[in-house]
Amino acid sequence: NQEWEKLMSSNNVRVAAIAVAFLAGAASAQLFHEQASATSNITFTSRSFSINGKPTWVFSGDVEYWRVPRELWRDRLMRVKRAGYNSVTSYVAWNLHEPVQSQFHFEDNLDLDAWLALIKELGMYAIVRTGPYICAEVDMGGFPPWLVDVPNISIRGSNPQYLARVDTFFQRVIPIIAKYQIT
Repeated sequence: NQEWEKLMSSNNVRVAAIAVAFLAGAASAQLFHEQASATSNITFTSRSFSINGKPTWVFSGDVEYWRVPRELWRDRLMRVKRAGYNSVTSYVAWNLHEPVQSQFHFEDNLDLDAWLALIKELGMYAIVRTGPYICAEVDMGGFPPWLVDVPNISIRGSNPQYLARVDTFFQRVIPIIAKYQIT
């Protein structure tokens, strides 16, 4: 409708979207080395995002795969899709994927790969929120409980012991997400 188009064409929305895109790009450029062969399949115009050349508005609802029994995933995602959303955001809960240090779990309700594959199969986009801190109304914001027992650790900062544990977790999670990434 006209009111929506007026709102979306306002300078505030454009500035906010550009700022988010810039900050996300700057952050990812520092964390991950860009591949020379990569081309940008996501762009932003004054009217919308463009994904693979198609103007796209991102409408997203939040569903945590680890909170829904796996046998209900398709049903819940179809409900989101029928409600008019084309995207799903999901946190990745470190505390569930690594409840004991170096013992990772990506099975059953924690099968992130299967979750993302299903979202793709249904023609939707996934916005994956890896944390490591997720809040999400879970104990310790999703940090695994063993983390506090690591000697000389200071959580949520640039502490080397903390960053080493985050890197270990990300080495398991990021390759799964990267299989479904549109860049």
